[in-house]
Amino acid sequence: MRYCDRGFTLLELMVVLIILALLGSLAVPRLTPVADRVRLEADAQEMAGLLRLARQEAISTGQPQTVLFYPYGGIYRLQGGKSYPLRSGVGYLGTTTFGSAYPGGPPGCTFYPTGAVGPRAGTVTLHNQGGERLYVVVNPVVGRVRVSEQAPQS
Repeated sequence: MRYCDRGFTLLELMVVLIILALLGSLAVPRLTPVADRVRLEADAQEMAGLLRLARQEAISTGQPQTVLFYPYGGIYRLQGGKSYPLRSGVGYLGTTTFGSAYPGGPPGCTFYPTGAVGPRAGTVTLHNQGGERLYVVVNPVVGRVRVSEQAPQS
C-alpha cells in the first residue's frame, strides 16, 4: 500500500489548531486593555459630539439647549431627546462639575444662542476598568468642547 505525499494528515491539522488556540489564548489578555481604552475614547468623543451638537443647535435655532448627565445611571441625553448609555466598563468618575440644569434636577450643560455656556461650564470625567481617565471639558467663556487626558486647571 502506497501513501500519497500530498496533503496533511488529520493529526497534523489537529496539532496546528491546538498550537494556534494556545497562542490565541495568550494574546487575549494583552488585548483587553486596548479594548477598554477604545471604549473609553469612543464614549468621550460621543459625549463631546453631543455637547457640540447642542451648542450648534442653540446657535442655529436661537433656543437654549441642555445636555443632562445621569452619573449614577451611566447615561446622558439632550434634554427632551434620546438617552445615550455609556459602554460596558466605562463610567462617570464621581458626578460632574456642572451644576443642576434646574432645581433638584441632574447636572447639565446649557448652551445659549450666543454659543456661551451657562449657568457655568464644567467637566465630565470618564474612567474605565483599567483606571484610565478622559475629561470632557466645556470652556467657560466661549462654550468650546474638547476631550483631554489631562484634568483641566481649576
